[in-house]
Amino acid sequence: MKILCIGDIVGKPGRQAVFDFLPKIREDLGIDFVVANAENSAGGSGVTKNMADYLTRAGVNALTLGDHIWDQRCFEGEIESVQNLCKPANLPPENPGKNYVLAEAKGLKIAVFSLLGQTLMKIKADCPFRAAQKTMDELEKIADITILDFHAETSSEKVSMGNLLDGRATIVYGTHTHIPTADARILSGGTAYI
Repeated sequence: MKILCIGDIVGKPGRQAVFDFLPKIREDLGIDFVVANAENSAGGSGVTKNMADYLTRAGVNALTLGDHIWDQRCFEGEIESVQNLCKPANLPPENPGKNYVLAEAKGLKIAVFSLLGQTLMKIKADCPFRAAQKTMDELEKIADITILDFHAETSSEKVSMGNLLDGRATIVYGTHTHIPTADARILSGGTAYI
């Protein structure tokens, strides 16, 4: 199983790059499943149903969100209609949207969820570590593969999350900072982390 995780897609240039290049990348590298953070895809801040549908047509299987989830004022009424998109699981339960996406590829069930960090973030969310454990307790019963997009500011918070979920989650990857890190590795319990 080859899984591609894409960080924050920003604005029209980001959407266009995904649409133009993702199909060939999938073909050339034999990618079976693609997850992407779409929270900045609408003009660099937020997402709309149309943007989510566009990215899905480009070949993204699951879409995650972060702290800009509500920046497009119409989206709170649209989020429920986007089947392959999930809100951060540590937002208040009264917020609309799903806590995770459950999909299938190559006969395996893949669960994707996102969480918001708390350090230096403008949006307040519940404890991501508590939410991670609760979500994993649920997903381990229904999925073969679990992927977490941890949308956080500090690398220390991301490293802590990787260590917490090592051996439980298949992949823990960080988004939000819009810069790549050179810390890709397989943790001691087998979790892929960056």
